[in-house]
Amino acid sequence: PRQSKKKKTTFKIKRTMAHHLKYKNYYGSVNFNKHDRVLFGEIIGIKDLVTYEAKNIEELIKHFEESVEDYLKMCQTLKKAPDKFLRNFNKINK
Repeated sequence: PRQSKKKKTTFKIKRTMAHHLKYKNYYGSVNFNKHDRVLFGEIIGIKDLVTYEAKNIEELIKHFEESVEDYLKMCQTLKKAPDKFLRNFNKINK
């Protein structure tokens, strides 16, 4: 009998900014830690490190937006210009 060859299927997934949170022209990543059962992320496309975490997606969105506000307030307090989103920032294409 003739054996059929299984066709190998490959999918290319292009990550776009649609996979991230957005608030005031800042983008945030969305990640999940299976062990700790927590969602977490960071503002991407800036040089400063700003992180957030939550137990559910609604909370994560809220904490992301609060983190952006806190970041902007901190920059104002330090009299530092906040980083603007860098379109070709390497963390986006991970």
